[in-house]
Parts: sequence; structure tokens; C-alpha cells
Amino acid sequence: AFRNSYGGPVIMIGRAALTGFGGYPEDSSDGYDHWEFLAKMTLEGVAYDIIPDALVWARPMHGVYRGRNDPHDMIMKAIRPYLDRLPPEQHNGVASAAT
Repeated sequence: AFRNSYGGPVIMIGRAALTGFGGYPEDSSDGYDHWEFLAKMTLEGVAYDIIPDALVWARPMHGVYRGRNDPHDMIMKAIRPYLDRLPPEQHNGVASAAT
């Protein structure tokens, strides 16, 4: 199973790094956009730090992140950077393992 090793959906990043990786995807609305963006950075070998302390406190709200979109679609979005690096004939196997 896949798990979030990148932390929560709040990240601090400089404009140059953000634009250097194409920014957030156009379809960013489900809370998984940070996974995809940080996966791209990881695959390109960019070093970054994860601060293990809570920097933002938020009250859970019904329908925010969880349950808002199809979980399969959200996972497929999170693994897009990895699929982009694989030959097309391997995409189905990886996608099946991820969902």
C-alpha cells in the first residue's frame, strides 16, 4: 500500500522551485497536488526537508480532502510522476498495485 511520506498539504517553497517544476498541476483540487509536486522533486533529485512538527493546526471539516473525490483518481494523480518515468507497458501493473 502507498502512504504519504511527504507530510500534510501545507508546504513552503520558493517561487523559483515552484515554477521550475511546472507549478501545481492544473487539476489540483483534491488535496493530492502536494504529493504529485513533491514526487516530481524527489524523482529529479532535489533535496528538501520535512519539518516533523505541526506548523499549521486545522480543524477537520466534512468533505475536505477525504470523500471529496474518487479515491482511485486521487491515488492515480499522486503516482503520475512515477508513471511518467516508466514505459507505458508497465503502467497498468503499477496502477493496479497502487489501488
